[in-house]
Amino acid sequence: MDDWYRLRKITPEKLALARQVLEEVRRGADAYRALRRHPLPGGGYLGKDVLVAAYRRLVESGEWQARGLPGQGCAGGCLPQAGGIR
Repeated sequence: MDDWYRLRKITPEKLALARQVLEEVRRGADAYRALRRHPLPGGGYLGKDVLVAAYRRLVESGEWQARGLPGQGCAGGCLPQAGGIR
């Protein structure tokens, strides 16, 4: 059970990696490909929970403005639809 929690713990390293993925997606990259370009050091890939946590921290810190998906009332600066992340 300890391994399960250790593997799923959101660490500063995972948040930094998630930020790189999110920045690529924000620039228009396909989410699936962006994730695959940034594997975890021990193998595997970030989970959606880490991506969401990183996004929320970026918005809460004021570094990023919250953005909706296209068609949800965002004015020109929306995130692209997350291909491969549902």
